[in-house]
Amino acid sequence: MLPRKLLKNDKFIVLYDLWNQLIDHLQSCRPVAGAGIRIQRLPAGTVFSASAGSTGGGAAGVTAGGDEGPFAVTVEPVDEEQENPGQVVRLHNTASESGVAGMLTIGSRRKQIADQEWPPKAGVVILDITYDDETEDYTATFSLEETLPETKDEKRYILRIAEISYNDDTKSWSAAQVHPVGDIEVTGRWVK
Repeated sequence: MLPRKLLKNDKFIVLYDLWNQLIDHLQSCRPVAGAGIRIQRLPAGTVFSASAGSTGGGAAGVTAGGDEGPFAVTVEPVDEEQENPGQVVRLHNTASESGVAGMLTIGSRRKQIADQEWPPKAGVVILDITYDDETEDYTATFSLEETLPETKDEKRYILRIAEISYNDDTKSWSAAQVHPVGDIEVTGRWVK
């Protein structure tokens, strides 16, 4: 239970007691993993994953808040008729089955990006944008890489979309959304 608020006429010694009550409350609210629930503390935030016990898991939540929308990354089963169906990492719009993952805006240029799939592997789903001075055009590529590419090119922009990991205990893949679900806009760089 949260401690009461400080009152105007409270003595200074009361502050210590209320402060300790607040710390106790915060420690009691700490999430703890249970059966079928996994908690990952990543630099981008905390991810809660639930695995379905009867199916062996594999499906991942889009974000900790459960948002649906463009450029969401999920791990999904494929070929469900087989005894051991495989899995695929999908970049898609979870709010629609249109085949369009989302709208990418770079400066004044807009482009629809089709749904994309990759075989699962531990790594990072990224958007890699490069500007070519000669053609004055952009190359934008989504990919699943083992690590973030290193670049010193001032006209190259790399955006982490999600992290893909494998859990040896549950034998399942999971996706942790890093970039918030939604259309992507790149501005304020070398864009026109």
